Amino acid sequence: MRQGFNPVLCLLMTLLFFGEFGQCCAPSVVLANQDRNRKGDPSGQQKKNSDEIDLRTKDAVEVYKCDFENESDLNYDGWPDGWTRKRGVGYPAYIDIGIVNPNKKSRKKKDAPSEQLFKAFSGERCLKVEMDGGAAMLQSKPVSIGSFYSYVLETSIRTEGLEHDLVGCALLLFDENGELLERRESEDVRVADDWKKVTVGPFTPENTEVRTAVVSLYVKPTKSADLTGKIWFDDIWLARLPRMELTANSPHHVYEQGNEITVTCGISGILEAHPMIRFELTDVNGKMIDEKILNLDGKEIQDETTKSTVKSNKVLQRRVLGNDKIGNYAGTIPWTLPIKEAGFYRVRVTMQGSTEVVHERMITLAVFPPHKRNVQGQFGWTLPK
Repeated sequence: MRQGFNPVLCLLMTLLFFGEFGQCCAPSVVLANQDRNRKGDPSGQQKKNSDEIDLRTKDAVEVYKCDFENESDLNYDGWPDGWTRKRGVGYPAYIDIGIVNPNKKSRKKKDAPSEQLFKAFSGERCLKVEMDGGAAMLQSKPVSIGSFYSYVLETSIRTEGLEHDLVGCALLLFDENGELLERRESEDVRVADDWKKVTVGPFTPENTEVRTAVVSLYVKPTKSADLTGKIWFDDIWLARLPRMELTANSPHHVYEQGNEITVTCGISGILEAHPMIRFELTDVNGKMIDEKILNLDGKEIQDETTKSTVKSNKVLQRRVLGNDKIGNYAGTIPWTLPIKEAGFYRVRVTMQGSTEVVHERMITLAVFPPHKRNVQGQFGWTLPK
């Protein structure tokens, strides 16, 4: 055996980085007792709305909403205000896109024989795309965001007659100079005989320079493009959620037995200043070793995102008029772990929101026994004079 090699440390490192690394990179929002990341076959049928996750809770602050009602089309031209469509190679201008009432018969004679009437997902109107080859893409006006928060985007989609094209939504994140920093996409949908809700996130922006976001709706061909087919979009909703990060005082989460181990939970964008934070320490078998409940000492933060959100959110406007402070707090809270033995450990931190939504982070730690490295071994160097 090579001198200085520690098999215990090797095993712990393997478990840490290959078995459990994904846990510390998990999204900061976990929904209790439900799987929010349902990835389905784009050609499959829609799940019932009652089976979908409701992210629109008191912990989510609406940043942007478009349901294609009158408020979204103030000049009554059948096009959502502030939205643009992509034109050019592969994006033909003759693809018909506009706001419609799907529960009223179309004035187009070609649609009359086979037209099916149905209700919009929200209100009376929605956005309709009629394919005729090629692809289609629409983008909203820019919306102010910030790096203090996590975000979630929801859109409802319905399709008819698609055989090749895929449909979805995306969120584009830009810096203050308009440079694209990140793009997040939803799952792709092909068959949706009824309204199907798709989501982007919840996620935390990787780049701290993000300043604006743009919602993108797309229809993209695969190996072939559909010459016919219809798509409806409705109830676009972008919201911010608290951002939670969990760090340790060792960059690789590996410690020698006897060293102090401290984890720090950082939270921003929360609605109250002193939420209850629960720390849990478990061993490799999931056995609880210790737990700690602390209250965060949050400080109020102000940024341009909050100001712009108030202007576009009637609920928050009522709170301001009622002299109720808008919840926008941030803070950090450390915990020194009572670990005395070598082994593999998990630290789970949760913050209970005002509903069933729980904000959660988890990291893994490896503690190895002290190991004295031999100064000399059976192998050495032979150098020429």
